Amino acid sequence: MFNPNQVKKQEERRQASLHVKLLLLFLLLAGFFILSAAAQAATGNFILSGGVKPTDNFCVDDDIYVYLNDQLIYSDIDPHWASCNNQPVNFQANVGDKLRVVAIDAVGICRSMGPLWLHYADKNIELYKGIDDGCLNWPAGITFYDKTFILPQTTPDPVILVTGIMGSDLINASDSNDKIWLDVNRIIGSLSDDFLNYLEMDNNGNTINAVNVGDAIREVKVLGIYNSDVLQGLISYLQTKDYQENQNLFIFPYDWRQSIDFTATQLNQKILDVLAQTGSQKVNVIAHSLGGLVVKDFMKEYASQNKINKFISIAVPNLGAPKVFKVLKYGDNMGFKIILNESRMKTISQNMPSVYELLPSAAYYDPGHIDYNFIYSDQGHKYDYEDINSYLRIWNNPTLVNQAKEFHNNIDDYNSYASSAQTYNIIGCGLATIGKIIKLNQEKDHNEYL
Repeated sequence: MFNPNQVKKQEERRQASLHVKLLLLFLLLAGFFILSAAAQAATGNFILSGGVKPTDNFCVDDDIYVYLNDQLIYSDIDPHWASCNNQPVNFQANVGDKLRVVAIDAVGICRSMGPLWLHYADKNIELYKGIDDGCLNWPAGITFYDKTFILPQTTPDPVILVTGIMGSDLINASDSNDKIWLDVNRIIGSLSDDFLNYLEMDNNGNTINAVNVGDAIREVKVLGIYNSDVLQGLISYLQTKDYQENQNLFIFPYDWRQSIDFTATQLNQKILDVLAQTGSQKVNVIAHSLGGLVVKDFMKEYASQNKINKFISIAVPNLGAPKVFKVLKYGDNMGFKIILNESRMKTISQNMPSVYELLPSAAYYDPGHIDYNFIYSDQGHKYDYEDINSYLRIWNNPTLVNQAKEFHNNIDDYNSYASSAQTYNIIGCGLATIGKIIKLNQEKDHNEYL
């Protein structure tokens, strides 16, 4: 006899809960980044240069003096006009040491100095953007720049938050006021939720109606009287640890309907933009659900870049989630009980590439294991991986089934491409995750399941 308690077993071996209360997990993250910042604040070698590269000369007209804890460690007395032959300054420093830079217009006439950059560990920090007061026959011997910095700079490494499935707003590209997802009040006001049909895709998994990606969903507000935290709690917490949004904390919303390969390409550009803005060599990434697969795909496809220092995955279905089969076959309210039309979600998901890529992969199945030997049973027949794929090729979208199979074959062996990234997997417990789907009555094929 089928034991319903079996589906409540924690899938800690292969699959994280997709319904875990994220806020409880987010509090575990701060320690990783605090330790990271502290590690980079240790005694070490520093370089003062004139550009983003440690080898860049810096420019000054006329004289420059560099002090460490009030001791002169470098000077260049140069009467030449706007010279840029000042070599980078290499020095050792301790936590809390004072670095003082002084520029003097010794000759008069012109006052200019190029940017200053500090380099240590894998960080490149712009200290100063430069100054040019022009050539107006200024009096000689005037100090026009004098600033002290406490070493090392305490700005944490940049962090990128990658949302999960359905975790970003999708907006009608022709009408910025027409938010298709997520507008909870609009869902409440519609029994059929047919306005969501705008998100349907064609048989090849391409967009039919133009969609713009809005912000990540930070919280869910219902009729102005109920708020549910999604991402805002984590953002607020990180801000108490010296992270500031769009300075060293960045959000990556995306069109979660698209293929993971497509989104990974966009993530690559986001990472490059963040590195260019912050001057850092690497980023730390926190990803939830589908976002974790996006990060893994990025790491595989752009392995040579080695741009991720730490990767924290939260409730990521690394080998797929049986619940996705339920969405395709029966529909689902996606956690919005009562208010979200299950059949509508079934309709719009049929040609979404990401949905198929969330299906359990071949590596998910274990014929000898009581919990992972099948995900669907019909009249006693237990569907294994090939059975499920054959079924979906017939009744759903064969193109996307094959694409999803190729995708997981490419990324499931994480250790082969993880490189030097430090990886932390946070999974949930205490809440049941769908592990199997048992059809109870053949006469109610699409309406009754367990």
